[in-house]
Amino acid sequence: SPARKRKPPPSSTANSPQQPHQVKKLPKLAYHVFPVTKLREMCKKEGLNSSGDKKQLEMRHKEFTTRVNGIVEYGRVPDFAAIAREVNREEARKAGAGAKARMFNTVATNKEKAAADAARTDNETFARLIEEVRSRQQKQVRRQSSEPPPNNDDVEEDDNEDGDEEDDDFEVLPLSQAQPKYVTSSDDDDDDYDV
Repeated sequence: SPARKRKPPPSSTANSPQQPHQVKKLPKLAYHVFPVTKLREMCKKEGLNSSGDKKQLEMRHKEFTTRVNGIVEYGRVPDFAAIAREVNREEARKAGAGAKARMFNTVATNKEKAAADAARTDNETFARLIEEVRSRQQKQVRRQSSEPPPNNDDVEEDDNEDGDEEDDDFEVLPLSQAQPKYVTSSDDDDDDYDV
């Protein structure tokens, strides 16, 4: 036989349109006002777990209320027992996950400590190496300033073809520290430029 469609139940008044059973939202409560015994009683009445301290009881009942009100806002009739089972199951899962996390937290903490120690050692090594480089640079600068410039009188250079005598006692600096020196060319006047 073909599938039959269900007929809606007859309404109390024949002329009024069919309206679903309206369930009111649960009120928001000021949980801080209630003693622990009252909270336990409220949880037990809704089918929730009634063990734990005041904070746990408050959170449990708030979660239940939020879920019920969400279903009512959606326009459906909530199944209070099913919602209570979901809340209890979710809380048990979180508690189990928390226990596992606490168990493995010591391992994670030890790994974190080892990583922090390694980073501290790396930072100390880096600081020591930087200090060694600075120390070597300072020693090199002191040596250069305390040593007399080399005597170039022994070496004859044929760079000076014009016969002009230039100052042979000059220090050779790296390009980054050297100041530009003006070099005369054949295009310039015969005037000497000492810049």
